[in-house]
Amino acid sequence: MNTLHYDIVIIGGGPAGLAAAIEAKKTGTDKILILERDTRLGGILLQCIHNGFGLHHFGEELTGPEYAHRFVEEARQLGIEYKVDTMVLDISTVAVEDRIPTHIVNAINTKDGLLSIHAKAVILSMGCRERTRGALVIPGTRPAGIFPDRRGSRLSPNTRIFYQKIRKGQVFVFQSWTGNAFFFRCFFENLTRKMKTNVL
Repeated sequence: MNTLHYDIVIIGGGPAGLAAAIEAKKTGTDKILILERDTRLGGILLQCIHNGFGLHHFGEELTGPEYAHRFVEEARQLGIEYKVDTMVLDISTVAVEDRIPTHIVNAINTKDGLLSIHAKAVILSMGCRERTRGALVIPGTRPAGIFPDRRGSRLSPNTRIFYQKIRKGQVFVFQSWTGNAFFFRCFFENLTRKMKTNVL
């Protein structure tokens, strides 16, 4: 087990976690670590491919991924450390008399293995995510070729990956704002015509 020491550990690399890390760094906290279970930082913003973000913070209209990219780049420029594809297993607190309690975050990933991270403070910013098929109590197994909104929206910006994953004749059924935004992005990129995709 690897043991690491930080001033602040932030669990969740979405907009809240990134904003907290950036602000903490700017106000003088040196050792900060962001833990994100996904393969990249950005959180729910990576799913929000519609525009309307950034007006207050950056003074311009951005899509969710563009907004996330600005935060990620700022965090990198400030030298904030982060670990993606990392699952937090548990958090405990060790109290020592007359001393600031130490928080211990146990996490794991394929690169570093099991980690024991000691921190003076822990910020929880796990945010929100789509409910799984199991949480919706849908019986049976997931048919091949059916993607949740977040997965579909991640495919659309990268045409090469999109073509590898989606084949001719597939049917899309959208019932959410994100799904509709995903379709219109595909439409404007002229992908639906090239794939002869049916849309309901």
